[in-house]
Amino acid sequence: MPVLVSIIVPTLDEAEVIQETVQGVCALPGLWEVIVADAGSTDGTRGIVSRMPDIRLVDVPRGRGAGMNGGARVASGDILVFLHADTHLPAAAYELITTALSDPATSATAFRLRLDRDDFPYSLVPLASRVRVLVQRTFFGDQAMAMRRIDFDRVGGFGTAVLMEDVDLSHRLRRIGRLRTLPADVVTSSRRFERYGVFRTLGFMACLQVAYACRVPANRLARWYADVR
Repeated sequence: MPVLVSIIVPTLDEAEVIQETVQGVCALPGLWEVIVADAGSTDGTRGIVSRMPDIRLVDVPRGRGAGMNGGARVASGDILVFLHADTHLPAAAYELITTALSDPATSATAFRLRLDRDDFPYSLVPLASRVRVLVQRTFFGDQAMAMRRIDFDRVGGFGTAVLMEDVDLSHRLRRIGRLRTLPADVVTSSRRFERYGVFRTLGFMACLQVAYACRVPANRLARWYADVR
């Protein structure tokens, strides 16, 4: 019997991209439930989602981790996938996710990262992502993290810090099983890199990760972080 997979999309003023993302999920083969967890958008995001059939719109607190926890609370699926509003899943996502998570030794999965443009220097971003996964053994949220609902609840869901919530959850999931990178790419928007520059953004993110590894509190790091959603 097919497994129900709940896709949770956190949003805050994502009118520019949300319709394409949600329609993309609905067009994929598989048994999906789509939940848009909105943290108070004022740009028309809520209106767009409310007009889309079979999409559940829920109000959640501000903060990506808190918002995703809010979406997870109303989810019905045995598997949860946390998808950024500007990220698109590959065609085989359902089969890849459900097959990987049928292995009890795997606690979480995520896809390889690819941007929606691959000219230099944007082509460096997927390479940096793969190196980080190999070295740090953690996932970032833009890789579409997926896990069994029972394991998400077991480790306590996302933390309340406003930054590094994905890395923190990866650490806790790694204690109970293996983190498995799936053999396909998600495609995410290059807008953050276009706005701030590839080298500047990669360097800044590396500094944040080093500071976090040195136990600088995530809420302090968040003061330095420009969040483009």
